Amino acid sequence: MILGTSSFTATGRQGSFYPKGLRPADYLSYYAQHFDTVEVDSTFYATPNVNVVRSWNAKPPEGFLFAAKVPELCGDGNYMAKRSGKQCCGAVFHLSNYLSDKSNFF
Repeated sequence: MILGTSSFTATGRQGSFYPKGLRPADYLSYYAQHFDTVEVDSTFYATPNVNVVRSWNAKPPEGFLFAAKVPELCGDGNYMAKRSGKQCCGAVFHLSNYLSDKSNFF
């Protein structure tokens, strides 16, 4: 079983999950000592900078999994309709062979 939460950046967890005084820059390393995966909520709003993604990858141990949240524009069926006046019937995800090589990711 793989266990995780929806984010590792929630500052409201300081004192309840994260030890008081732990720097936010150290949240992911601490989080990864307790969980196997985390949802990356920020991908819902924008594509993270490659250097940010690399820094995330450097902190947890081998085997830790990141689950990127699908961007808002893909999950909101009205996104296209709101902007174009047309109906949107869904989204197509092209998942190439690039995705099968973990070294291309986190």
